[in-house]
Formats: sequence, structure tokens, C-alpha cells
Amino acid sequence: MKKLISCILALLLLTTAAFAVPGDSCVVLGEELTLGETDGIFTALGVERGTAMELALSRPDAETYFSDVPEKAASVGVLVRIRSGGEGLSLSLSNITGAETAIAAALTAAGVTDAEIVAAAPEETGALAILPAVFKAYETLTCQPLDPEAKETAAAALREADALSGELDTSKLEELLGAMTDFFDELAALSDNELRERIRSIAAEHGMTLNDAQTQQLADLFRKIQSIGGSNFAERVQDLPE
Repeated sequence: MKKLISCILALLLLTTAAFAVPGDSCVVLGEELTLGETDGIFTALGVERGTAMELALSRPDAETYFSDVPEKAASVGVLVRIRSGGEGLSLSLSNITGAETAIAAALTAAGVTDAEIVAAAPEETGALAILPAVFKAYETLTCQPLDPEAKETAAAALREADALSGELDTSKLEELLGAMTDFFDELAALSDNELRERIRSIAAEHGMTLNDAQTQQLADLFRKIQSIGGSNFAERVQDLPE
């Protein structure tokens, strides 16, 4: 019912009655943010209060988007602004940790495309916590629910990335994932052994040596994204951070 009401509100506020158009925007604020933290969030998002649709996100609401939602999901703020078709996804983070390439790839695989996403938190927070707010804003703007399985898989992919971030330097992981972006659409043709060898090869080209566990974690991450990414995935992930 809450999502239906949000969709109706979106239809009243947006310039078209059927779908979002470039420039439409929505801010989702976690209900556990204090007033002072909310002011800081708006500064970090770079948007003036009252210029975009605003929605609240409670922890129970966040838990409807995928399983095992982080506790801080209701303590973040997110701005989603629709971009023109084909412009791809852009991502800007403040106090949100994790490899940005993995975050953007997971969002794209979940169906969040052609959107500018800005996310912030009052203190250092893992990237998994922003997914419910992003999903809520995007689904409200487009009035189209994202596939539940895709959202679960995107969350699982970010958990894999977080685990890798704990073992590899984030900048190195970012470099490796960035180099592998064009590799996504080839995954379906590779056996598991070939995939692991390809990952080791790309890592070596970037001066990295991976152990067996790290190689398998990367393979699992890419398989998860591949399972929902569809064809031409690399073409759809356009504005990933370098």
C-alpha cells in the first residue's frame, strides 16, 4: 500500500503521468537520521530542500527490498535523478565505503539505469545500506518495480564485494573491477575454470596476485551479476568511476 501511495504521489508530481523524464528527482531520507544529520545529508547530496520529491525510509520499509538489510539502511540519504535514455548510470558517494565500480555494476544489474545517484551518510557506512533507498527512489520515479530476485542478487553481489574489500586494498579492487567491466558480457561463454584463469590473468596485468579464495570470491561476484545482467551489460554500465 505504501508503495502504491508513493507511486500515485509520483504521478501527481512528475511532468508525465506514465513515466519519469530526464530531470525528475527524488530524495529518500532514512527515518533514523537526526535533524542535524538531515541538514548535513542535503549538503552532501548537493540539493536544496524542497526542490525534489522527498520520501522517508524506515527500517521495516528497508527490509522489504531484500533480505538481511544492514542496520544503517535507515540512516542514509539518497538522491536519484533520471537521466536521458542511453546516458547510463553515474554515482557519487559521501561517507559510503566500498568499490564504486562494484556498487554501480550491482545497481545496473538490478535494473537501475540512466540515473544520477548521490548517496551520503553521517558516518562511514557500507554501500549495501544505500540499496533500499536507491531502489525506493528509482521505483517511485519510474512507477515500475524492480525484479525482486534481481534486487536480492544485487545485494548478494555487494556482500561479495564487501568481503573482498576486507582483504584487498580498495583502490586495487577498484582498479581490477574497472578493468574487468568490458569482460562482463563474455562471462556466459566461460567455464568456471576459464573464468578463474581469466581473473588471475587480468589481476596479474595490474600487478596483483590473488590467492585461490580471492579468485573464487571475484568469480562468485561476477557470476551473480551475470545472472541478472542480461546481454550487453558492459554497454549499459557507462559512467563508472575510474
